[in-house]
Amino acid sequence: MRKTIKAQLSAALFCFCLLFNYSDASAQPVPKGSSNIFLGYGAPNLPALFVGAFSGTGSTGHGPYTFTYQYGIAKNFALGFQIGYVDGVSNPIQWDNSYNGYSSTLYYTLNMSILTVMAKSDYHYSKNKHNDFYSGVSVGYGIISLSVTGHQDPTAESLKFIALLYSVTAFGYRHMFSDNIGVFNELGYGVMGFETFGASFRFGGKKTYDWQK
Repeated sequence: MRKTIKAQLSAALFCFCLLFNYSDASAQPVPKGSSNIFLGYGAPNLPALFVGAFSGTGSTGHGPYTFTYQYGIAKNFALGFQIGYVDGVSNPIQWDNSYNGYSSTLYYTLNMSILTVMAKSDYHYSKNKHNDFYSGVSVGYGIISLSVTGHQDPTAESLKFIALLYSVTAFGYRHMFSDNIGVFNELGYGVMGFETFGASFRFGGKKTYDWQK
């Protein structure tokens, strides 16, 4: 009798595990036709590090900030775009000026900012809609601005140019608390830093199950 009950409980537990894996793991993390939004903050701030090291006075900065939109175009594959912004400002640089017996002390700051617009594609490895592992690449253009601003001198020098840029997401992880809201963390290489983390949102898309493939 006990063996029968034990066998029935084991069978019921096995069926429960199959049901759980089917209902959760078989759903795609990026269903075809879904919209996926990522709001991120990155590290480190590369422009701030550059102007701080170049000036030797240290620096402050904002970002990197990223906004990513991707559309599920096929099984486990999403394509979209990413907009990023980051800037850095050096602490004041002292310049002692002497001319015809007149001396003065001037202060300047070195400024750098990068605005990017890039196409971004990701491939998602998992079939679990709550735990999403992926890698990807981004390619696009960046507007890079460099300027020197005088705090006690009206003159300033500036340079602005457009460059072809790319970034690589070597490893990305997104955890969805529900069908629509989650968090993410990405490690890789690019002008927006080597790590990006933040909030993610998923909307729409046809839910695909194993028996429908």
